[in-house]
Amino acid sequence: MMAFGNKRLKLLLACGVAQSALLWAGIAVADTPAAASASQIEEVVVTASKREQSIGDVPMGVSAKTGLELAQTQTLDLQDLSQQIPGINLEQGGYGGFGTRVILRGLNSGGNGATVATTVDDVPLSFTGSVSLGALFASDFEPYDMNRIEVLRGPQGTLYGASAEGGLIKYVTNAPSITDYAFGVEAGGDTVAHGGTGGDVKGYANIPINDELALRVSGYYESIPGWIRNDLRGDSQVNSGRRFGGRASVLWQPTADLTIRATAFYQDLHTNGPDMVTVNGTTNLADPTGLANGYDYDSYLPNIQSARAELYDLNIRDDWGWASLESITSYGKLDNHFGTDIPSYANLFAPGTTVTLAPVYNIKKFNQEFRLASNPGSKLFGDDLDWQVGAFYTSEAATGTTNYLVRDYPSGTMNALGSVLYSAQPSNYTELAGYADATLHFTDSLDLEVGGRVFHNHQKSQQTQGGLFLGTPIETLPATHSRETSATYSVAPSWHITSDQMVYARIASGYRPGGPEPYIPGGTPAGLPSQFNSDSTVNYEVGFKGKLFDTLSMDVAAFHIDWSKIQINSIIPVGGVGYAFTLNGGKAVSQGFEWNLAWSPVEGLTLGTSGAYTDAHISSTILAINAPAGSTLPYVPKWSGNISANYERHAFADYSAFLGATWFYEGMRRNGFAFFPVDNYQPVPSYNTFALELGLRNGRYTFELYGKNLGDSKGIAYYEPYGTGATLAYGSATLITPRTIGFRIAADF
Repeated sequence: MMAFGNKRLKLLLACGVAQSALLWAGIAVADTPAAASASQIEEVVVTASKREQSIGDVPMGVSAKTGLELAQTQTLDLQDLSQQIPGINLEQGGYGGFGTRVILRGLNSGGNGATVATTVDDVPLSFTGSVSLGALFASDFEPYDMNRIEVLRGPQGTLYGASAEGGLIKYVTNAPSITDYAFGVEAGGDTVAHGGTGGDVKGYANIPINDELALRVSGYYESIPGWIRNDLRGDSQVNSGRRFGGRASVLWQPTADLTIRATAFYQDLHTNGPDMVTVNGTTNLADPTGLANGYDYDSYLPNIQSARAELYDLNIRDDWGWASLESITSYGKLDNHFGTDIPSYANLFAPGTTVTLAPVYNIKKFNQEFRLASNPGSKLFGDDLDWQVGAFYTSEAATGTTNYLVRDYPSGTMNALGSVLYSAQPSNYTELAGYADATLHFTDSLDLEVGGRVFHNHQKSQQTQGGLFLGTPIETLPATHSRETSATYSVAPSWHITSDQMVYARIASGYRPGGPEPYIPGGTPAGLPSQFNSDSTVNYEVGFKGKLFDTLSMDVAAFHIDWSKIQINSIIPVGGVGYAFTLNGGKAVSQGFEWNLAWSPVEGLTLGTSGAYTDAHISSTILAINAPAGSTLPYVPKWSGNISANYERHAFADYSAFLGATWFYEGMRRNGFAFFPVDNYQPVPSYNTFALELGLRNGRYTFELYGKNLGDSKGIAYYEPYGTGATLAYGSATLITPRTIGFRIAADF
């Protein structure tokens, strides 16, 4: 297929930057706005740059899905979202609240720290400490009553800080309105192939209390159908569960210049088992990822998981006329625990026993941000200027506890042996940062954005461990520390060819914080570091956004990312014990292009396609994980994308009928580096899905039927050749949800 050479792509991007620089120097083109038409494609307003802009004016790769689009396509989680946004890939371990890694523009080294950050209304709710396993705790929220979800591709270190070196997912909720009452309810149900049925109820209310105060509340409850069996226990639908939660937001506007908004968010997820099946593994090398026994995953005891997320924030904005001061204070927490039976350890310690892995993760995060931003009319040397400066502080406390418990089966009662391995690792992460960003509008057509961020963090970690597996009593080891100071930057010139067309170039950097290494009893051997450092990315990008003939919308970009000092996980034996170290080693490159096209040839019809070609690979050999130069980064396909069609027309009375169809393709991926030569660097097959939705709606009621994965594709989202099957000869895999058919009825008042 198509491939890029590093020098060739860098030259292309450098030419784009040079071209924009020449344009900035004084080349001007007359603005020729196109005439409006009935089939004109509407623009979406986003806050990717922490100020409101048309998505076509943001000089970087940004996608957005509105609340209406999310509802119509039944986008309920990250798996659904990833099939609609170019450049998103997922590595899903099977447990809804744990094990999901989000990948943007190919940045995945398998490390513990996240490379994609998450915010809710500009409040960070992704975890950054090296011990908090932020990479595996992706914030996966039910998007009901959401204004939109924005996906920012490429490093966002300047405005959004730590862990946004690959990009950012931004949830934007609907704010309370002090002018209008609004109420809405909806209900639905679905059935999943090879399994059971589920249902949901949702509702919201916006209540103006007076001309200064308003309240908006929303809530939901979802019954999640299961579709996996446990033949060993004779159980069915073992991955069924439920999810419920909601938001409450109060808006107080005592004066025209002062706005205060307080929001509380809560979500609770419980599942009776992972979306995991047993595959052939090494028992059938001709089809290693084939289902070994249908949709079956055997365990001697049930596998359960519970995840609870909370977020509370207070936003105060004061308009001073020439600028606005904003204070954002927030507190978030995540509690996650699950129990996983390990069948391969059955009867290891005593007849009729099995071993259950019972991890518990508790993370708490406090954030404080102050931001001073210009209001329209600010100038520099006579030219329009948009600017903002900010200070940011975060304090994160995490505790990860791992317990291997011996239990009798099938009763599940604790055996007298109790715990055979216990490990607890509390940690603290604090960071202080300052940032500034400015966009100078030299003319109506030429802009230049420049930004930078400086940060300092401190981390502390302490391990308590012991048990029969280690041959030591439970003991608390001395604490370890790390400190780090660094900076990021961004530069983005852009040229508006017309009011509807823009070309841009962008150079931006991002980082993922480092952290302390584990304490080694007797002292760390010579040559091993006491801490690992942040890794960093530099993104070179050129792109075009615009409309042609007022019916075709285009957003295309080419990018090249240099990734340095990559954080990698490794097991290092010291004194006969293997210690988990995070090391900085080697370099990687991710390069390719993305597209998002929408064409509205006739009234009511929109044809679209979005996707990405990504060549993400190690560029210098990393011996610690047996990754030679050229090794593909984990779970990154060369090609992924979708083709969609949406049609809406008048049906009868005040109702319109709508029909939407989407085909999605995910290319072949590799499941990891060859650290364990047999387990990893195995091919994960490509797959495709087809979705359909149709219905009727007017300004108040919506009636909809929908189907997802109508071809019942067995798409693999995670693959472990030597997993937790009944014998080590088998493997395990996480599958996407099989064919699902459902309905939705909604009313808004």
